[in-house]
Amino acid sequence: MMPEIDGITLLEKALEIDPHVVAIIMTGQGTIQTAVDAMKVGAFDYVLKPFRLATLLPTLTRAINTRRLRLENLQLRETVAIYELCQTIALTLDEQTLISKLADAALQQTEADEVSILLPTTTGEELYVAAVRGENRQRLLGEHVPLEETISGWVARQRVPLLLTGEVNDARFHSFWPHPEIKSAISIPMQIGNKLIGTININAIDRPRPFTLGQMKALTILASTAAAALESASL
Repeated sequence: MMPEIDGITLLEKALEIDPHVVAIIMTGQGTIQTAVDAMKVGAFDYVLKPFRLATLLPTLTRAINTRRLRLENLQLRETVAIYELCQTIALTLDEQTLISKLADAALQQTEADEVSILLPTTTGEELYVAAVRGENRQRLLGEHVPLEETISGWVARQRVPLLLTGEVNDARFHSFWPHPEIKSAISIPMQIGNKLIGTININAIDRPRPFTLGQMKALTILASTAAAALESASL
C-alpha cells in the first residue's frame, strides 16, 4: 500500500495533470469492484500481484504503443488547429482586429491563462501592450515596457523565443510586472527579416502542466504568420 493515497486516487491526480497518460494499475488486493473502478477512472489495464514478467511485458508494450498513438494524434490535431488559425490571421487586413484575433488564437492554441501582444513604440525604444487576455489584465493595455532587462525586451532584442518554467531567477532579465503565481511562460518574437514587429507572451497560472517545446514551436509558427500579416496591414 502507498502511504496516504491509493492507486485509483493517484491515477485521478495523474490524469488531471496529463489527460493522455496511459496507466496500468497493479495491486495485490484485487477485487472485481476495484478493477471496475480502475477502468472507470481511465486505467489502461489492471494487473494482479504477484505477476510474471513475461505476462506483464505484452501489456507494457501495448501501453507504450497506445501512448505513442495518443501523442501523435494530439500533435496532428495541434498542427491542423495552428494551420487554421494562421489562415484566419493571414486573411485579416485591419491591424487592430488582427491583433485581437492573434491574442485569441494564442489563448486557444496553448490553453494559457494569460496572453499579451506587445508592439514597438514609434521610437522603437520601448514596447507597448497592444492586446491582453486574462483575469484583471485589461489594466495593462497601453502600458509601456522597456527593452532593457525585461523578459519581453530581452526576447525583442535577441530575436529568440524563450520558455520559462517556475520562478524566474535569471541575470539576463527580470519581470517588469512581478507575478509570482506564474508557473510557466513563453515569449516569442514576431519579426520580418531583421525587423521587429512585436512579441507574443503567454502565462500559465492554473494550468496543471508547464508549456512544452512543441507548444513553443506552434506559437512560433503563429508569430511568423502574424508578423507578415501585421506588416501588410501597416502598409
